[in-house]
Amino acid sequence: MAKWKCTVCGYIHEGDLGIKDRHAFKYSDKPHLRLHHLYVCPQDSAELHRHLVFRDFLRSHPSAAAQYGAVKETAARLYPNDIDGYIRHKSPCIEELYKQCGLK
Repeated sequence: MAKWKCTVCGYIHEGDLGIKDRHAFKYSDKPHLRLHHLYVCPQDSAELHRHLVFRDFLRSHPSAAAQYGAVKETAARLYPNDIDGYIRHKSPCIEELYKQCGLK
């Protein structure tokens, strides 16, 4: 798939990054915007459903949200420049929370 670039807003399309029906976008020249990710999913996709179920679960379970937040903060401290290490660190927590909200 071709890379897209939005010249008005500056986002660059990175493709699906291995996840069907999820398009990732990034900035390359605005470090302050690296604090978030932008994903676009088709309205009827399983990926969007997964995101929304997880979001709603965290919103309705403050202790789970706090646990997940703490794991992400630790991962960010341990792996500030290693996205793979960051993801590895938080994956067991996410998998457990997915089970709790019925995603796995």
